[in-house]
Amino acid sequence: MKRSKTYSEDSQRAGANKALDSMFFGDVKAARSAYRHNGHINNEVRSSVSYLSAVTVSVDYSDYLKHCLEANHKYFDEWVVVTSTDDKQTIDLCKKYDSVTLVTTDCFYEDEAKFNKGCAVNIGLDAISKQGWVLIIDSDIVLCPGFRDKLNSHQLSVATLYGTPRYFVKTEEEYLKYKNMESPSMTVFKKRQIFRKAPIGYFQLFHSVNLQLPIFRDLKPYPDNHPDATHSDMVFMNKFKSKSSLRAVPCIHLGEDGKNWYGRVTPVFNSKQTPIKYPVSQYKKELESCLDNPVRDLKDNSEFQKFLKDTKVYVSLTTSPLRIDKISYPLNTLDFEIVEKVILSIPENFRGTDPYVIPDYILKDPKILIYRDFEDVGPLSKLTPALSLLKESDPNSILITIDDDTIYPYGMCTEIVYAMYTNSNTVVTASAPELDFWGISSTDFTFNFSRVSEGFAGVGYRVSDVPRKAIAEMIEISESCPSCKYSDDIVHSFVLSKYNVGVKILNNMYYGIKNVRQLKYGFRDDAMFKASGLPEFKEILDSDDVRPDGVNMHKYKDCVARLKI
Repeated sequence: MKRSKTYSEDSQRAGANKALDSMFFGDVKAARSAYRHNGHINNEVRSSVSYLSAVTVSVDYSDYLKHCLEANHKYFDEWVVVTSTDDKQTIDLCKKYDSVTLVTTDCFYEDEAKFNKGCAVNIGLDAISKQGWVLIIDSDIVLCPGFRDKLNSHQLSVATLYGTPRYFVKTEEEYLKYKNMESPSMTVFKKRQIFRKAPIGYFQLFHSVNLQLPIFRDLKPYPDNHPDATHSDMVFMNKFKSKSSLRAVPCIHLGEDGKNWYGRVTPVFNSKQTPIKYPVSQYKKELESCLDNPVRDLKDNSEFQKFLKDTKVYVSLTTSPLRIDKISYPLNTLDFEIVEKVILSIPENFRGTDPYVIPDYILKDPKILIYRDFEDVGPLSKLTPALSLLKESDPNSILITIDDDTIYPYGMCTEIVYAMYTNSNTVVTASAPELDFWGISSTDFTFNFSRVSEGFAGVGYRVSDVPRKAIAEMIEISESCPSCKYSDDIVHSFVLSKYNVGVKILNNMYYGIKNVRQLKYGFRDDAMFKASGLPEFKEILDSDDVRPDGVNMHKYKDCVARLKI
């Protein structure tokens, strides 16, 4: 079956599911007959907009929503905003508006969905009073000046679904320029798209009487079995026989279009390109991508700001003499606004023989603390020396470890600390696979050791959660055999599990495994994960098809076997 020609020319989208969407596929006549009206609304019946309810779904969109709430709230008699239970910024923002009713739900990700927007729209529609007209409006839409008066200059058909043209405004600077005009006019923007007969999800205006028809009442207005947001709005649209566009009331669409069907991936709306601080010679495209990642705005969160005032944050890493000039890559991608110091832990001599030549930009940077008073413990050197140092100097602090061959989303430090602010006795990371990922059983331990916090993704620790004897035990295990020395993730995960420290895995627009990038040089022979110095694994390391997981699997199995003894 092919899509309706009438509408697909205006708004084609990828990922449609024919099995789910009999309203979306086929010609218009077939689509209409799929859901027959058991009732009738006369298309000639017209009404002014005397009462207007709005429904908005907003998850990780607070940077857009703040502009839309400010501009639009005066036009609605009631406004229901639906968000996820962990979107604290949207929750805090909506509390500032008395006319906004906030509804939280976890339905977005149930049944392995990526972003089930349809179920949230239905929840919002259930929460409104249904006294008159209803507007489903996205959280990145700003309505035109005098929107309500312009609507009431027309008598609208109660049987019709209305859309509106939109002007795209890509940057906050451009929007603020418009907003601050003496008499704001949307004509300053280039008109990119007009949907004449396709009122899609960013703006869908209809009379609430339609919700009493079987086509909406029995089957739910929006499909709630879609795993993403690609076209559930079009299924809803095709339930209306009559559709039209309100050209007299255009809107502004903030930011980029068509990028967030599976959840928020676009940069923060008010982001400005962060300058590269430290010298680099390559990977500039990857760096710019990480620098463009959004950072959670917590400046107005007074409780978190108090927590930051009382809790200092440190970042720690180690490196080899061959790589010390490359730590500029990970350092460039981190927002150090909340970071007290970067602790660069390097022994006097690498593996007891090779000296370090420290670049001038490291020596001259007051943010970087070079710490050398410890014995080389291999890759564990990024963790235990800094922990030992902070146990003495700042025991109430937070330590975030990073790798020397990985670049991170710009907001990672803020996001890890924010998660630790609400979680105690827990490490925070973006990657912590279960032991069986490497073919290792977790059932042989007397305590809950089931996940491995992977250091490449960044790991946050409360220094107070790690006893001194735990640090000593990590070092002792690391020194017990080569496999354990080069399996630092296994070692610290094992020891902390033994001391009942849990693991919280983050995966959101600010920080997640999808926006942590390992650079190519990290897979060379000098990589610590390749366990250089382990002659018994030489055959594995020399294999042409060896993968990091294959190397780790052999190291981890050998190390865990010794831990069970």
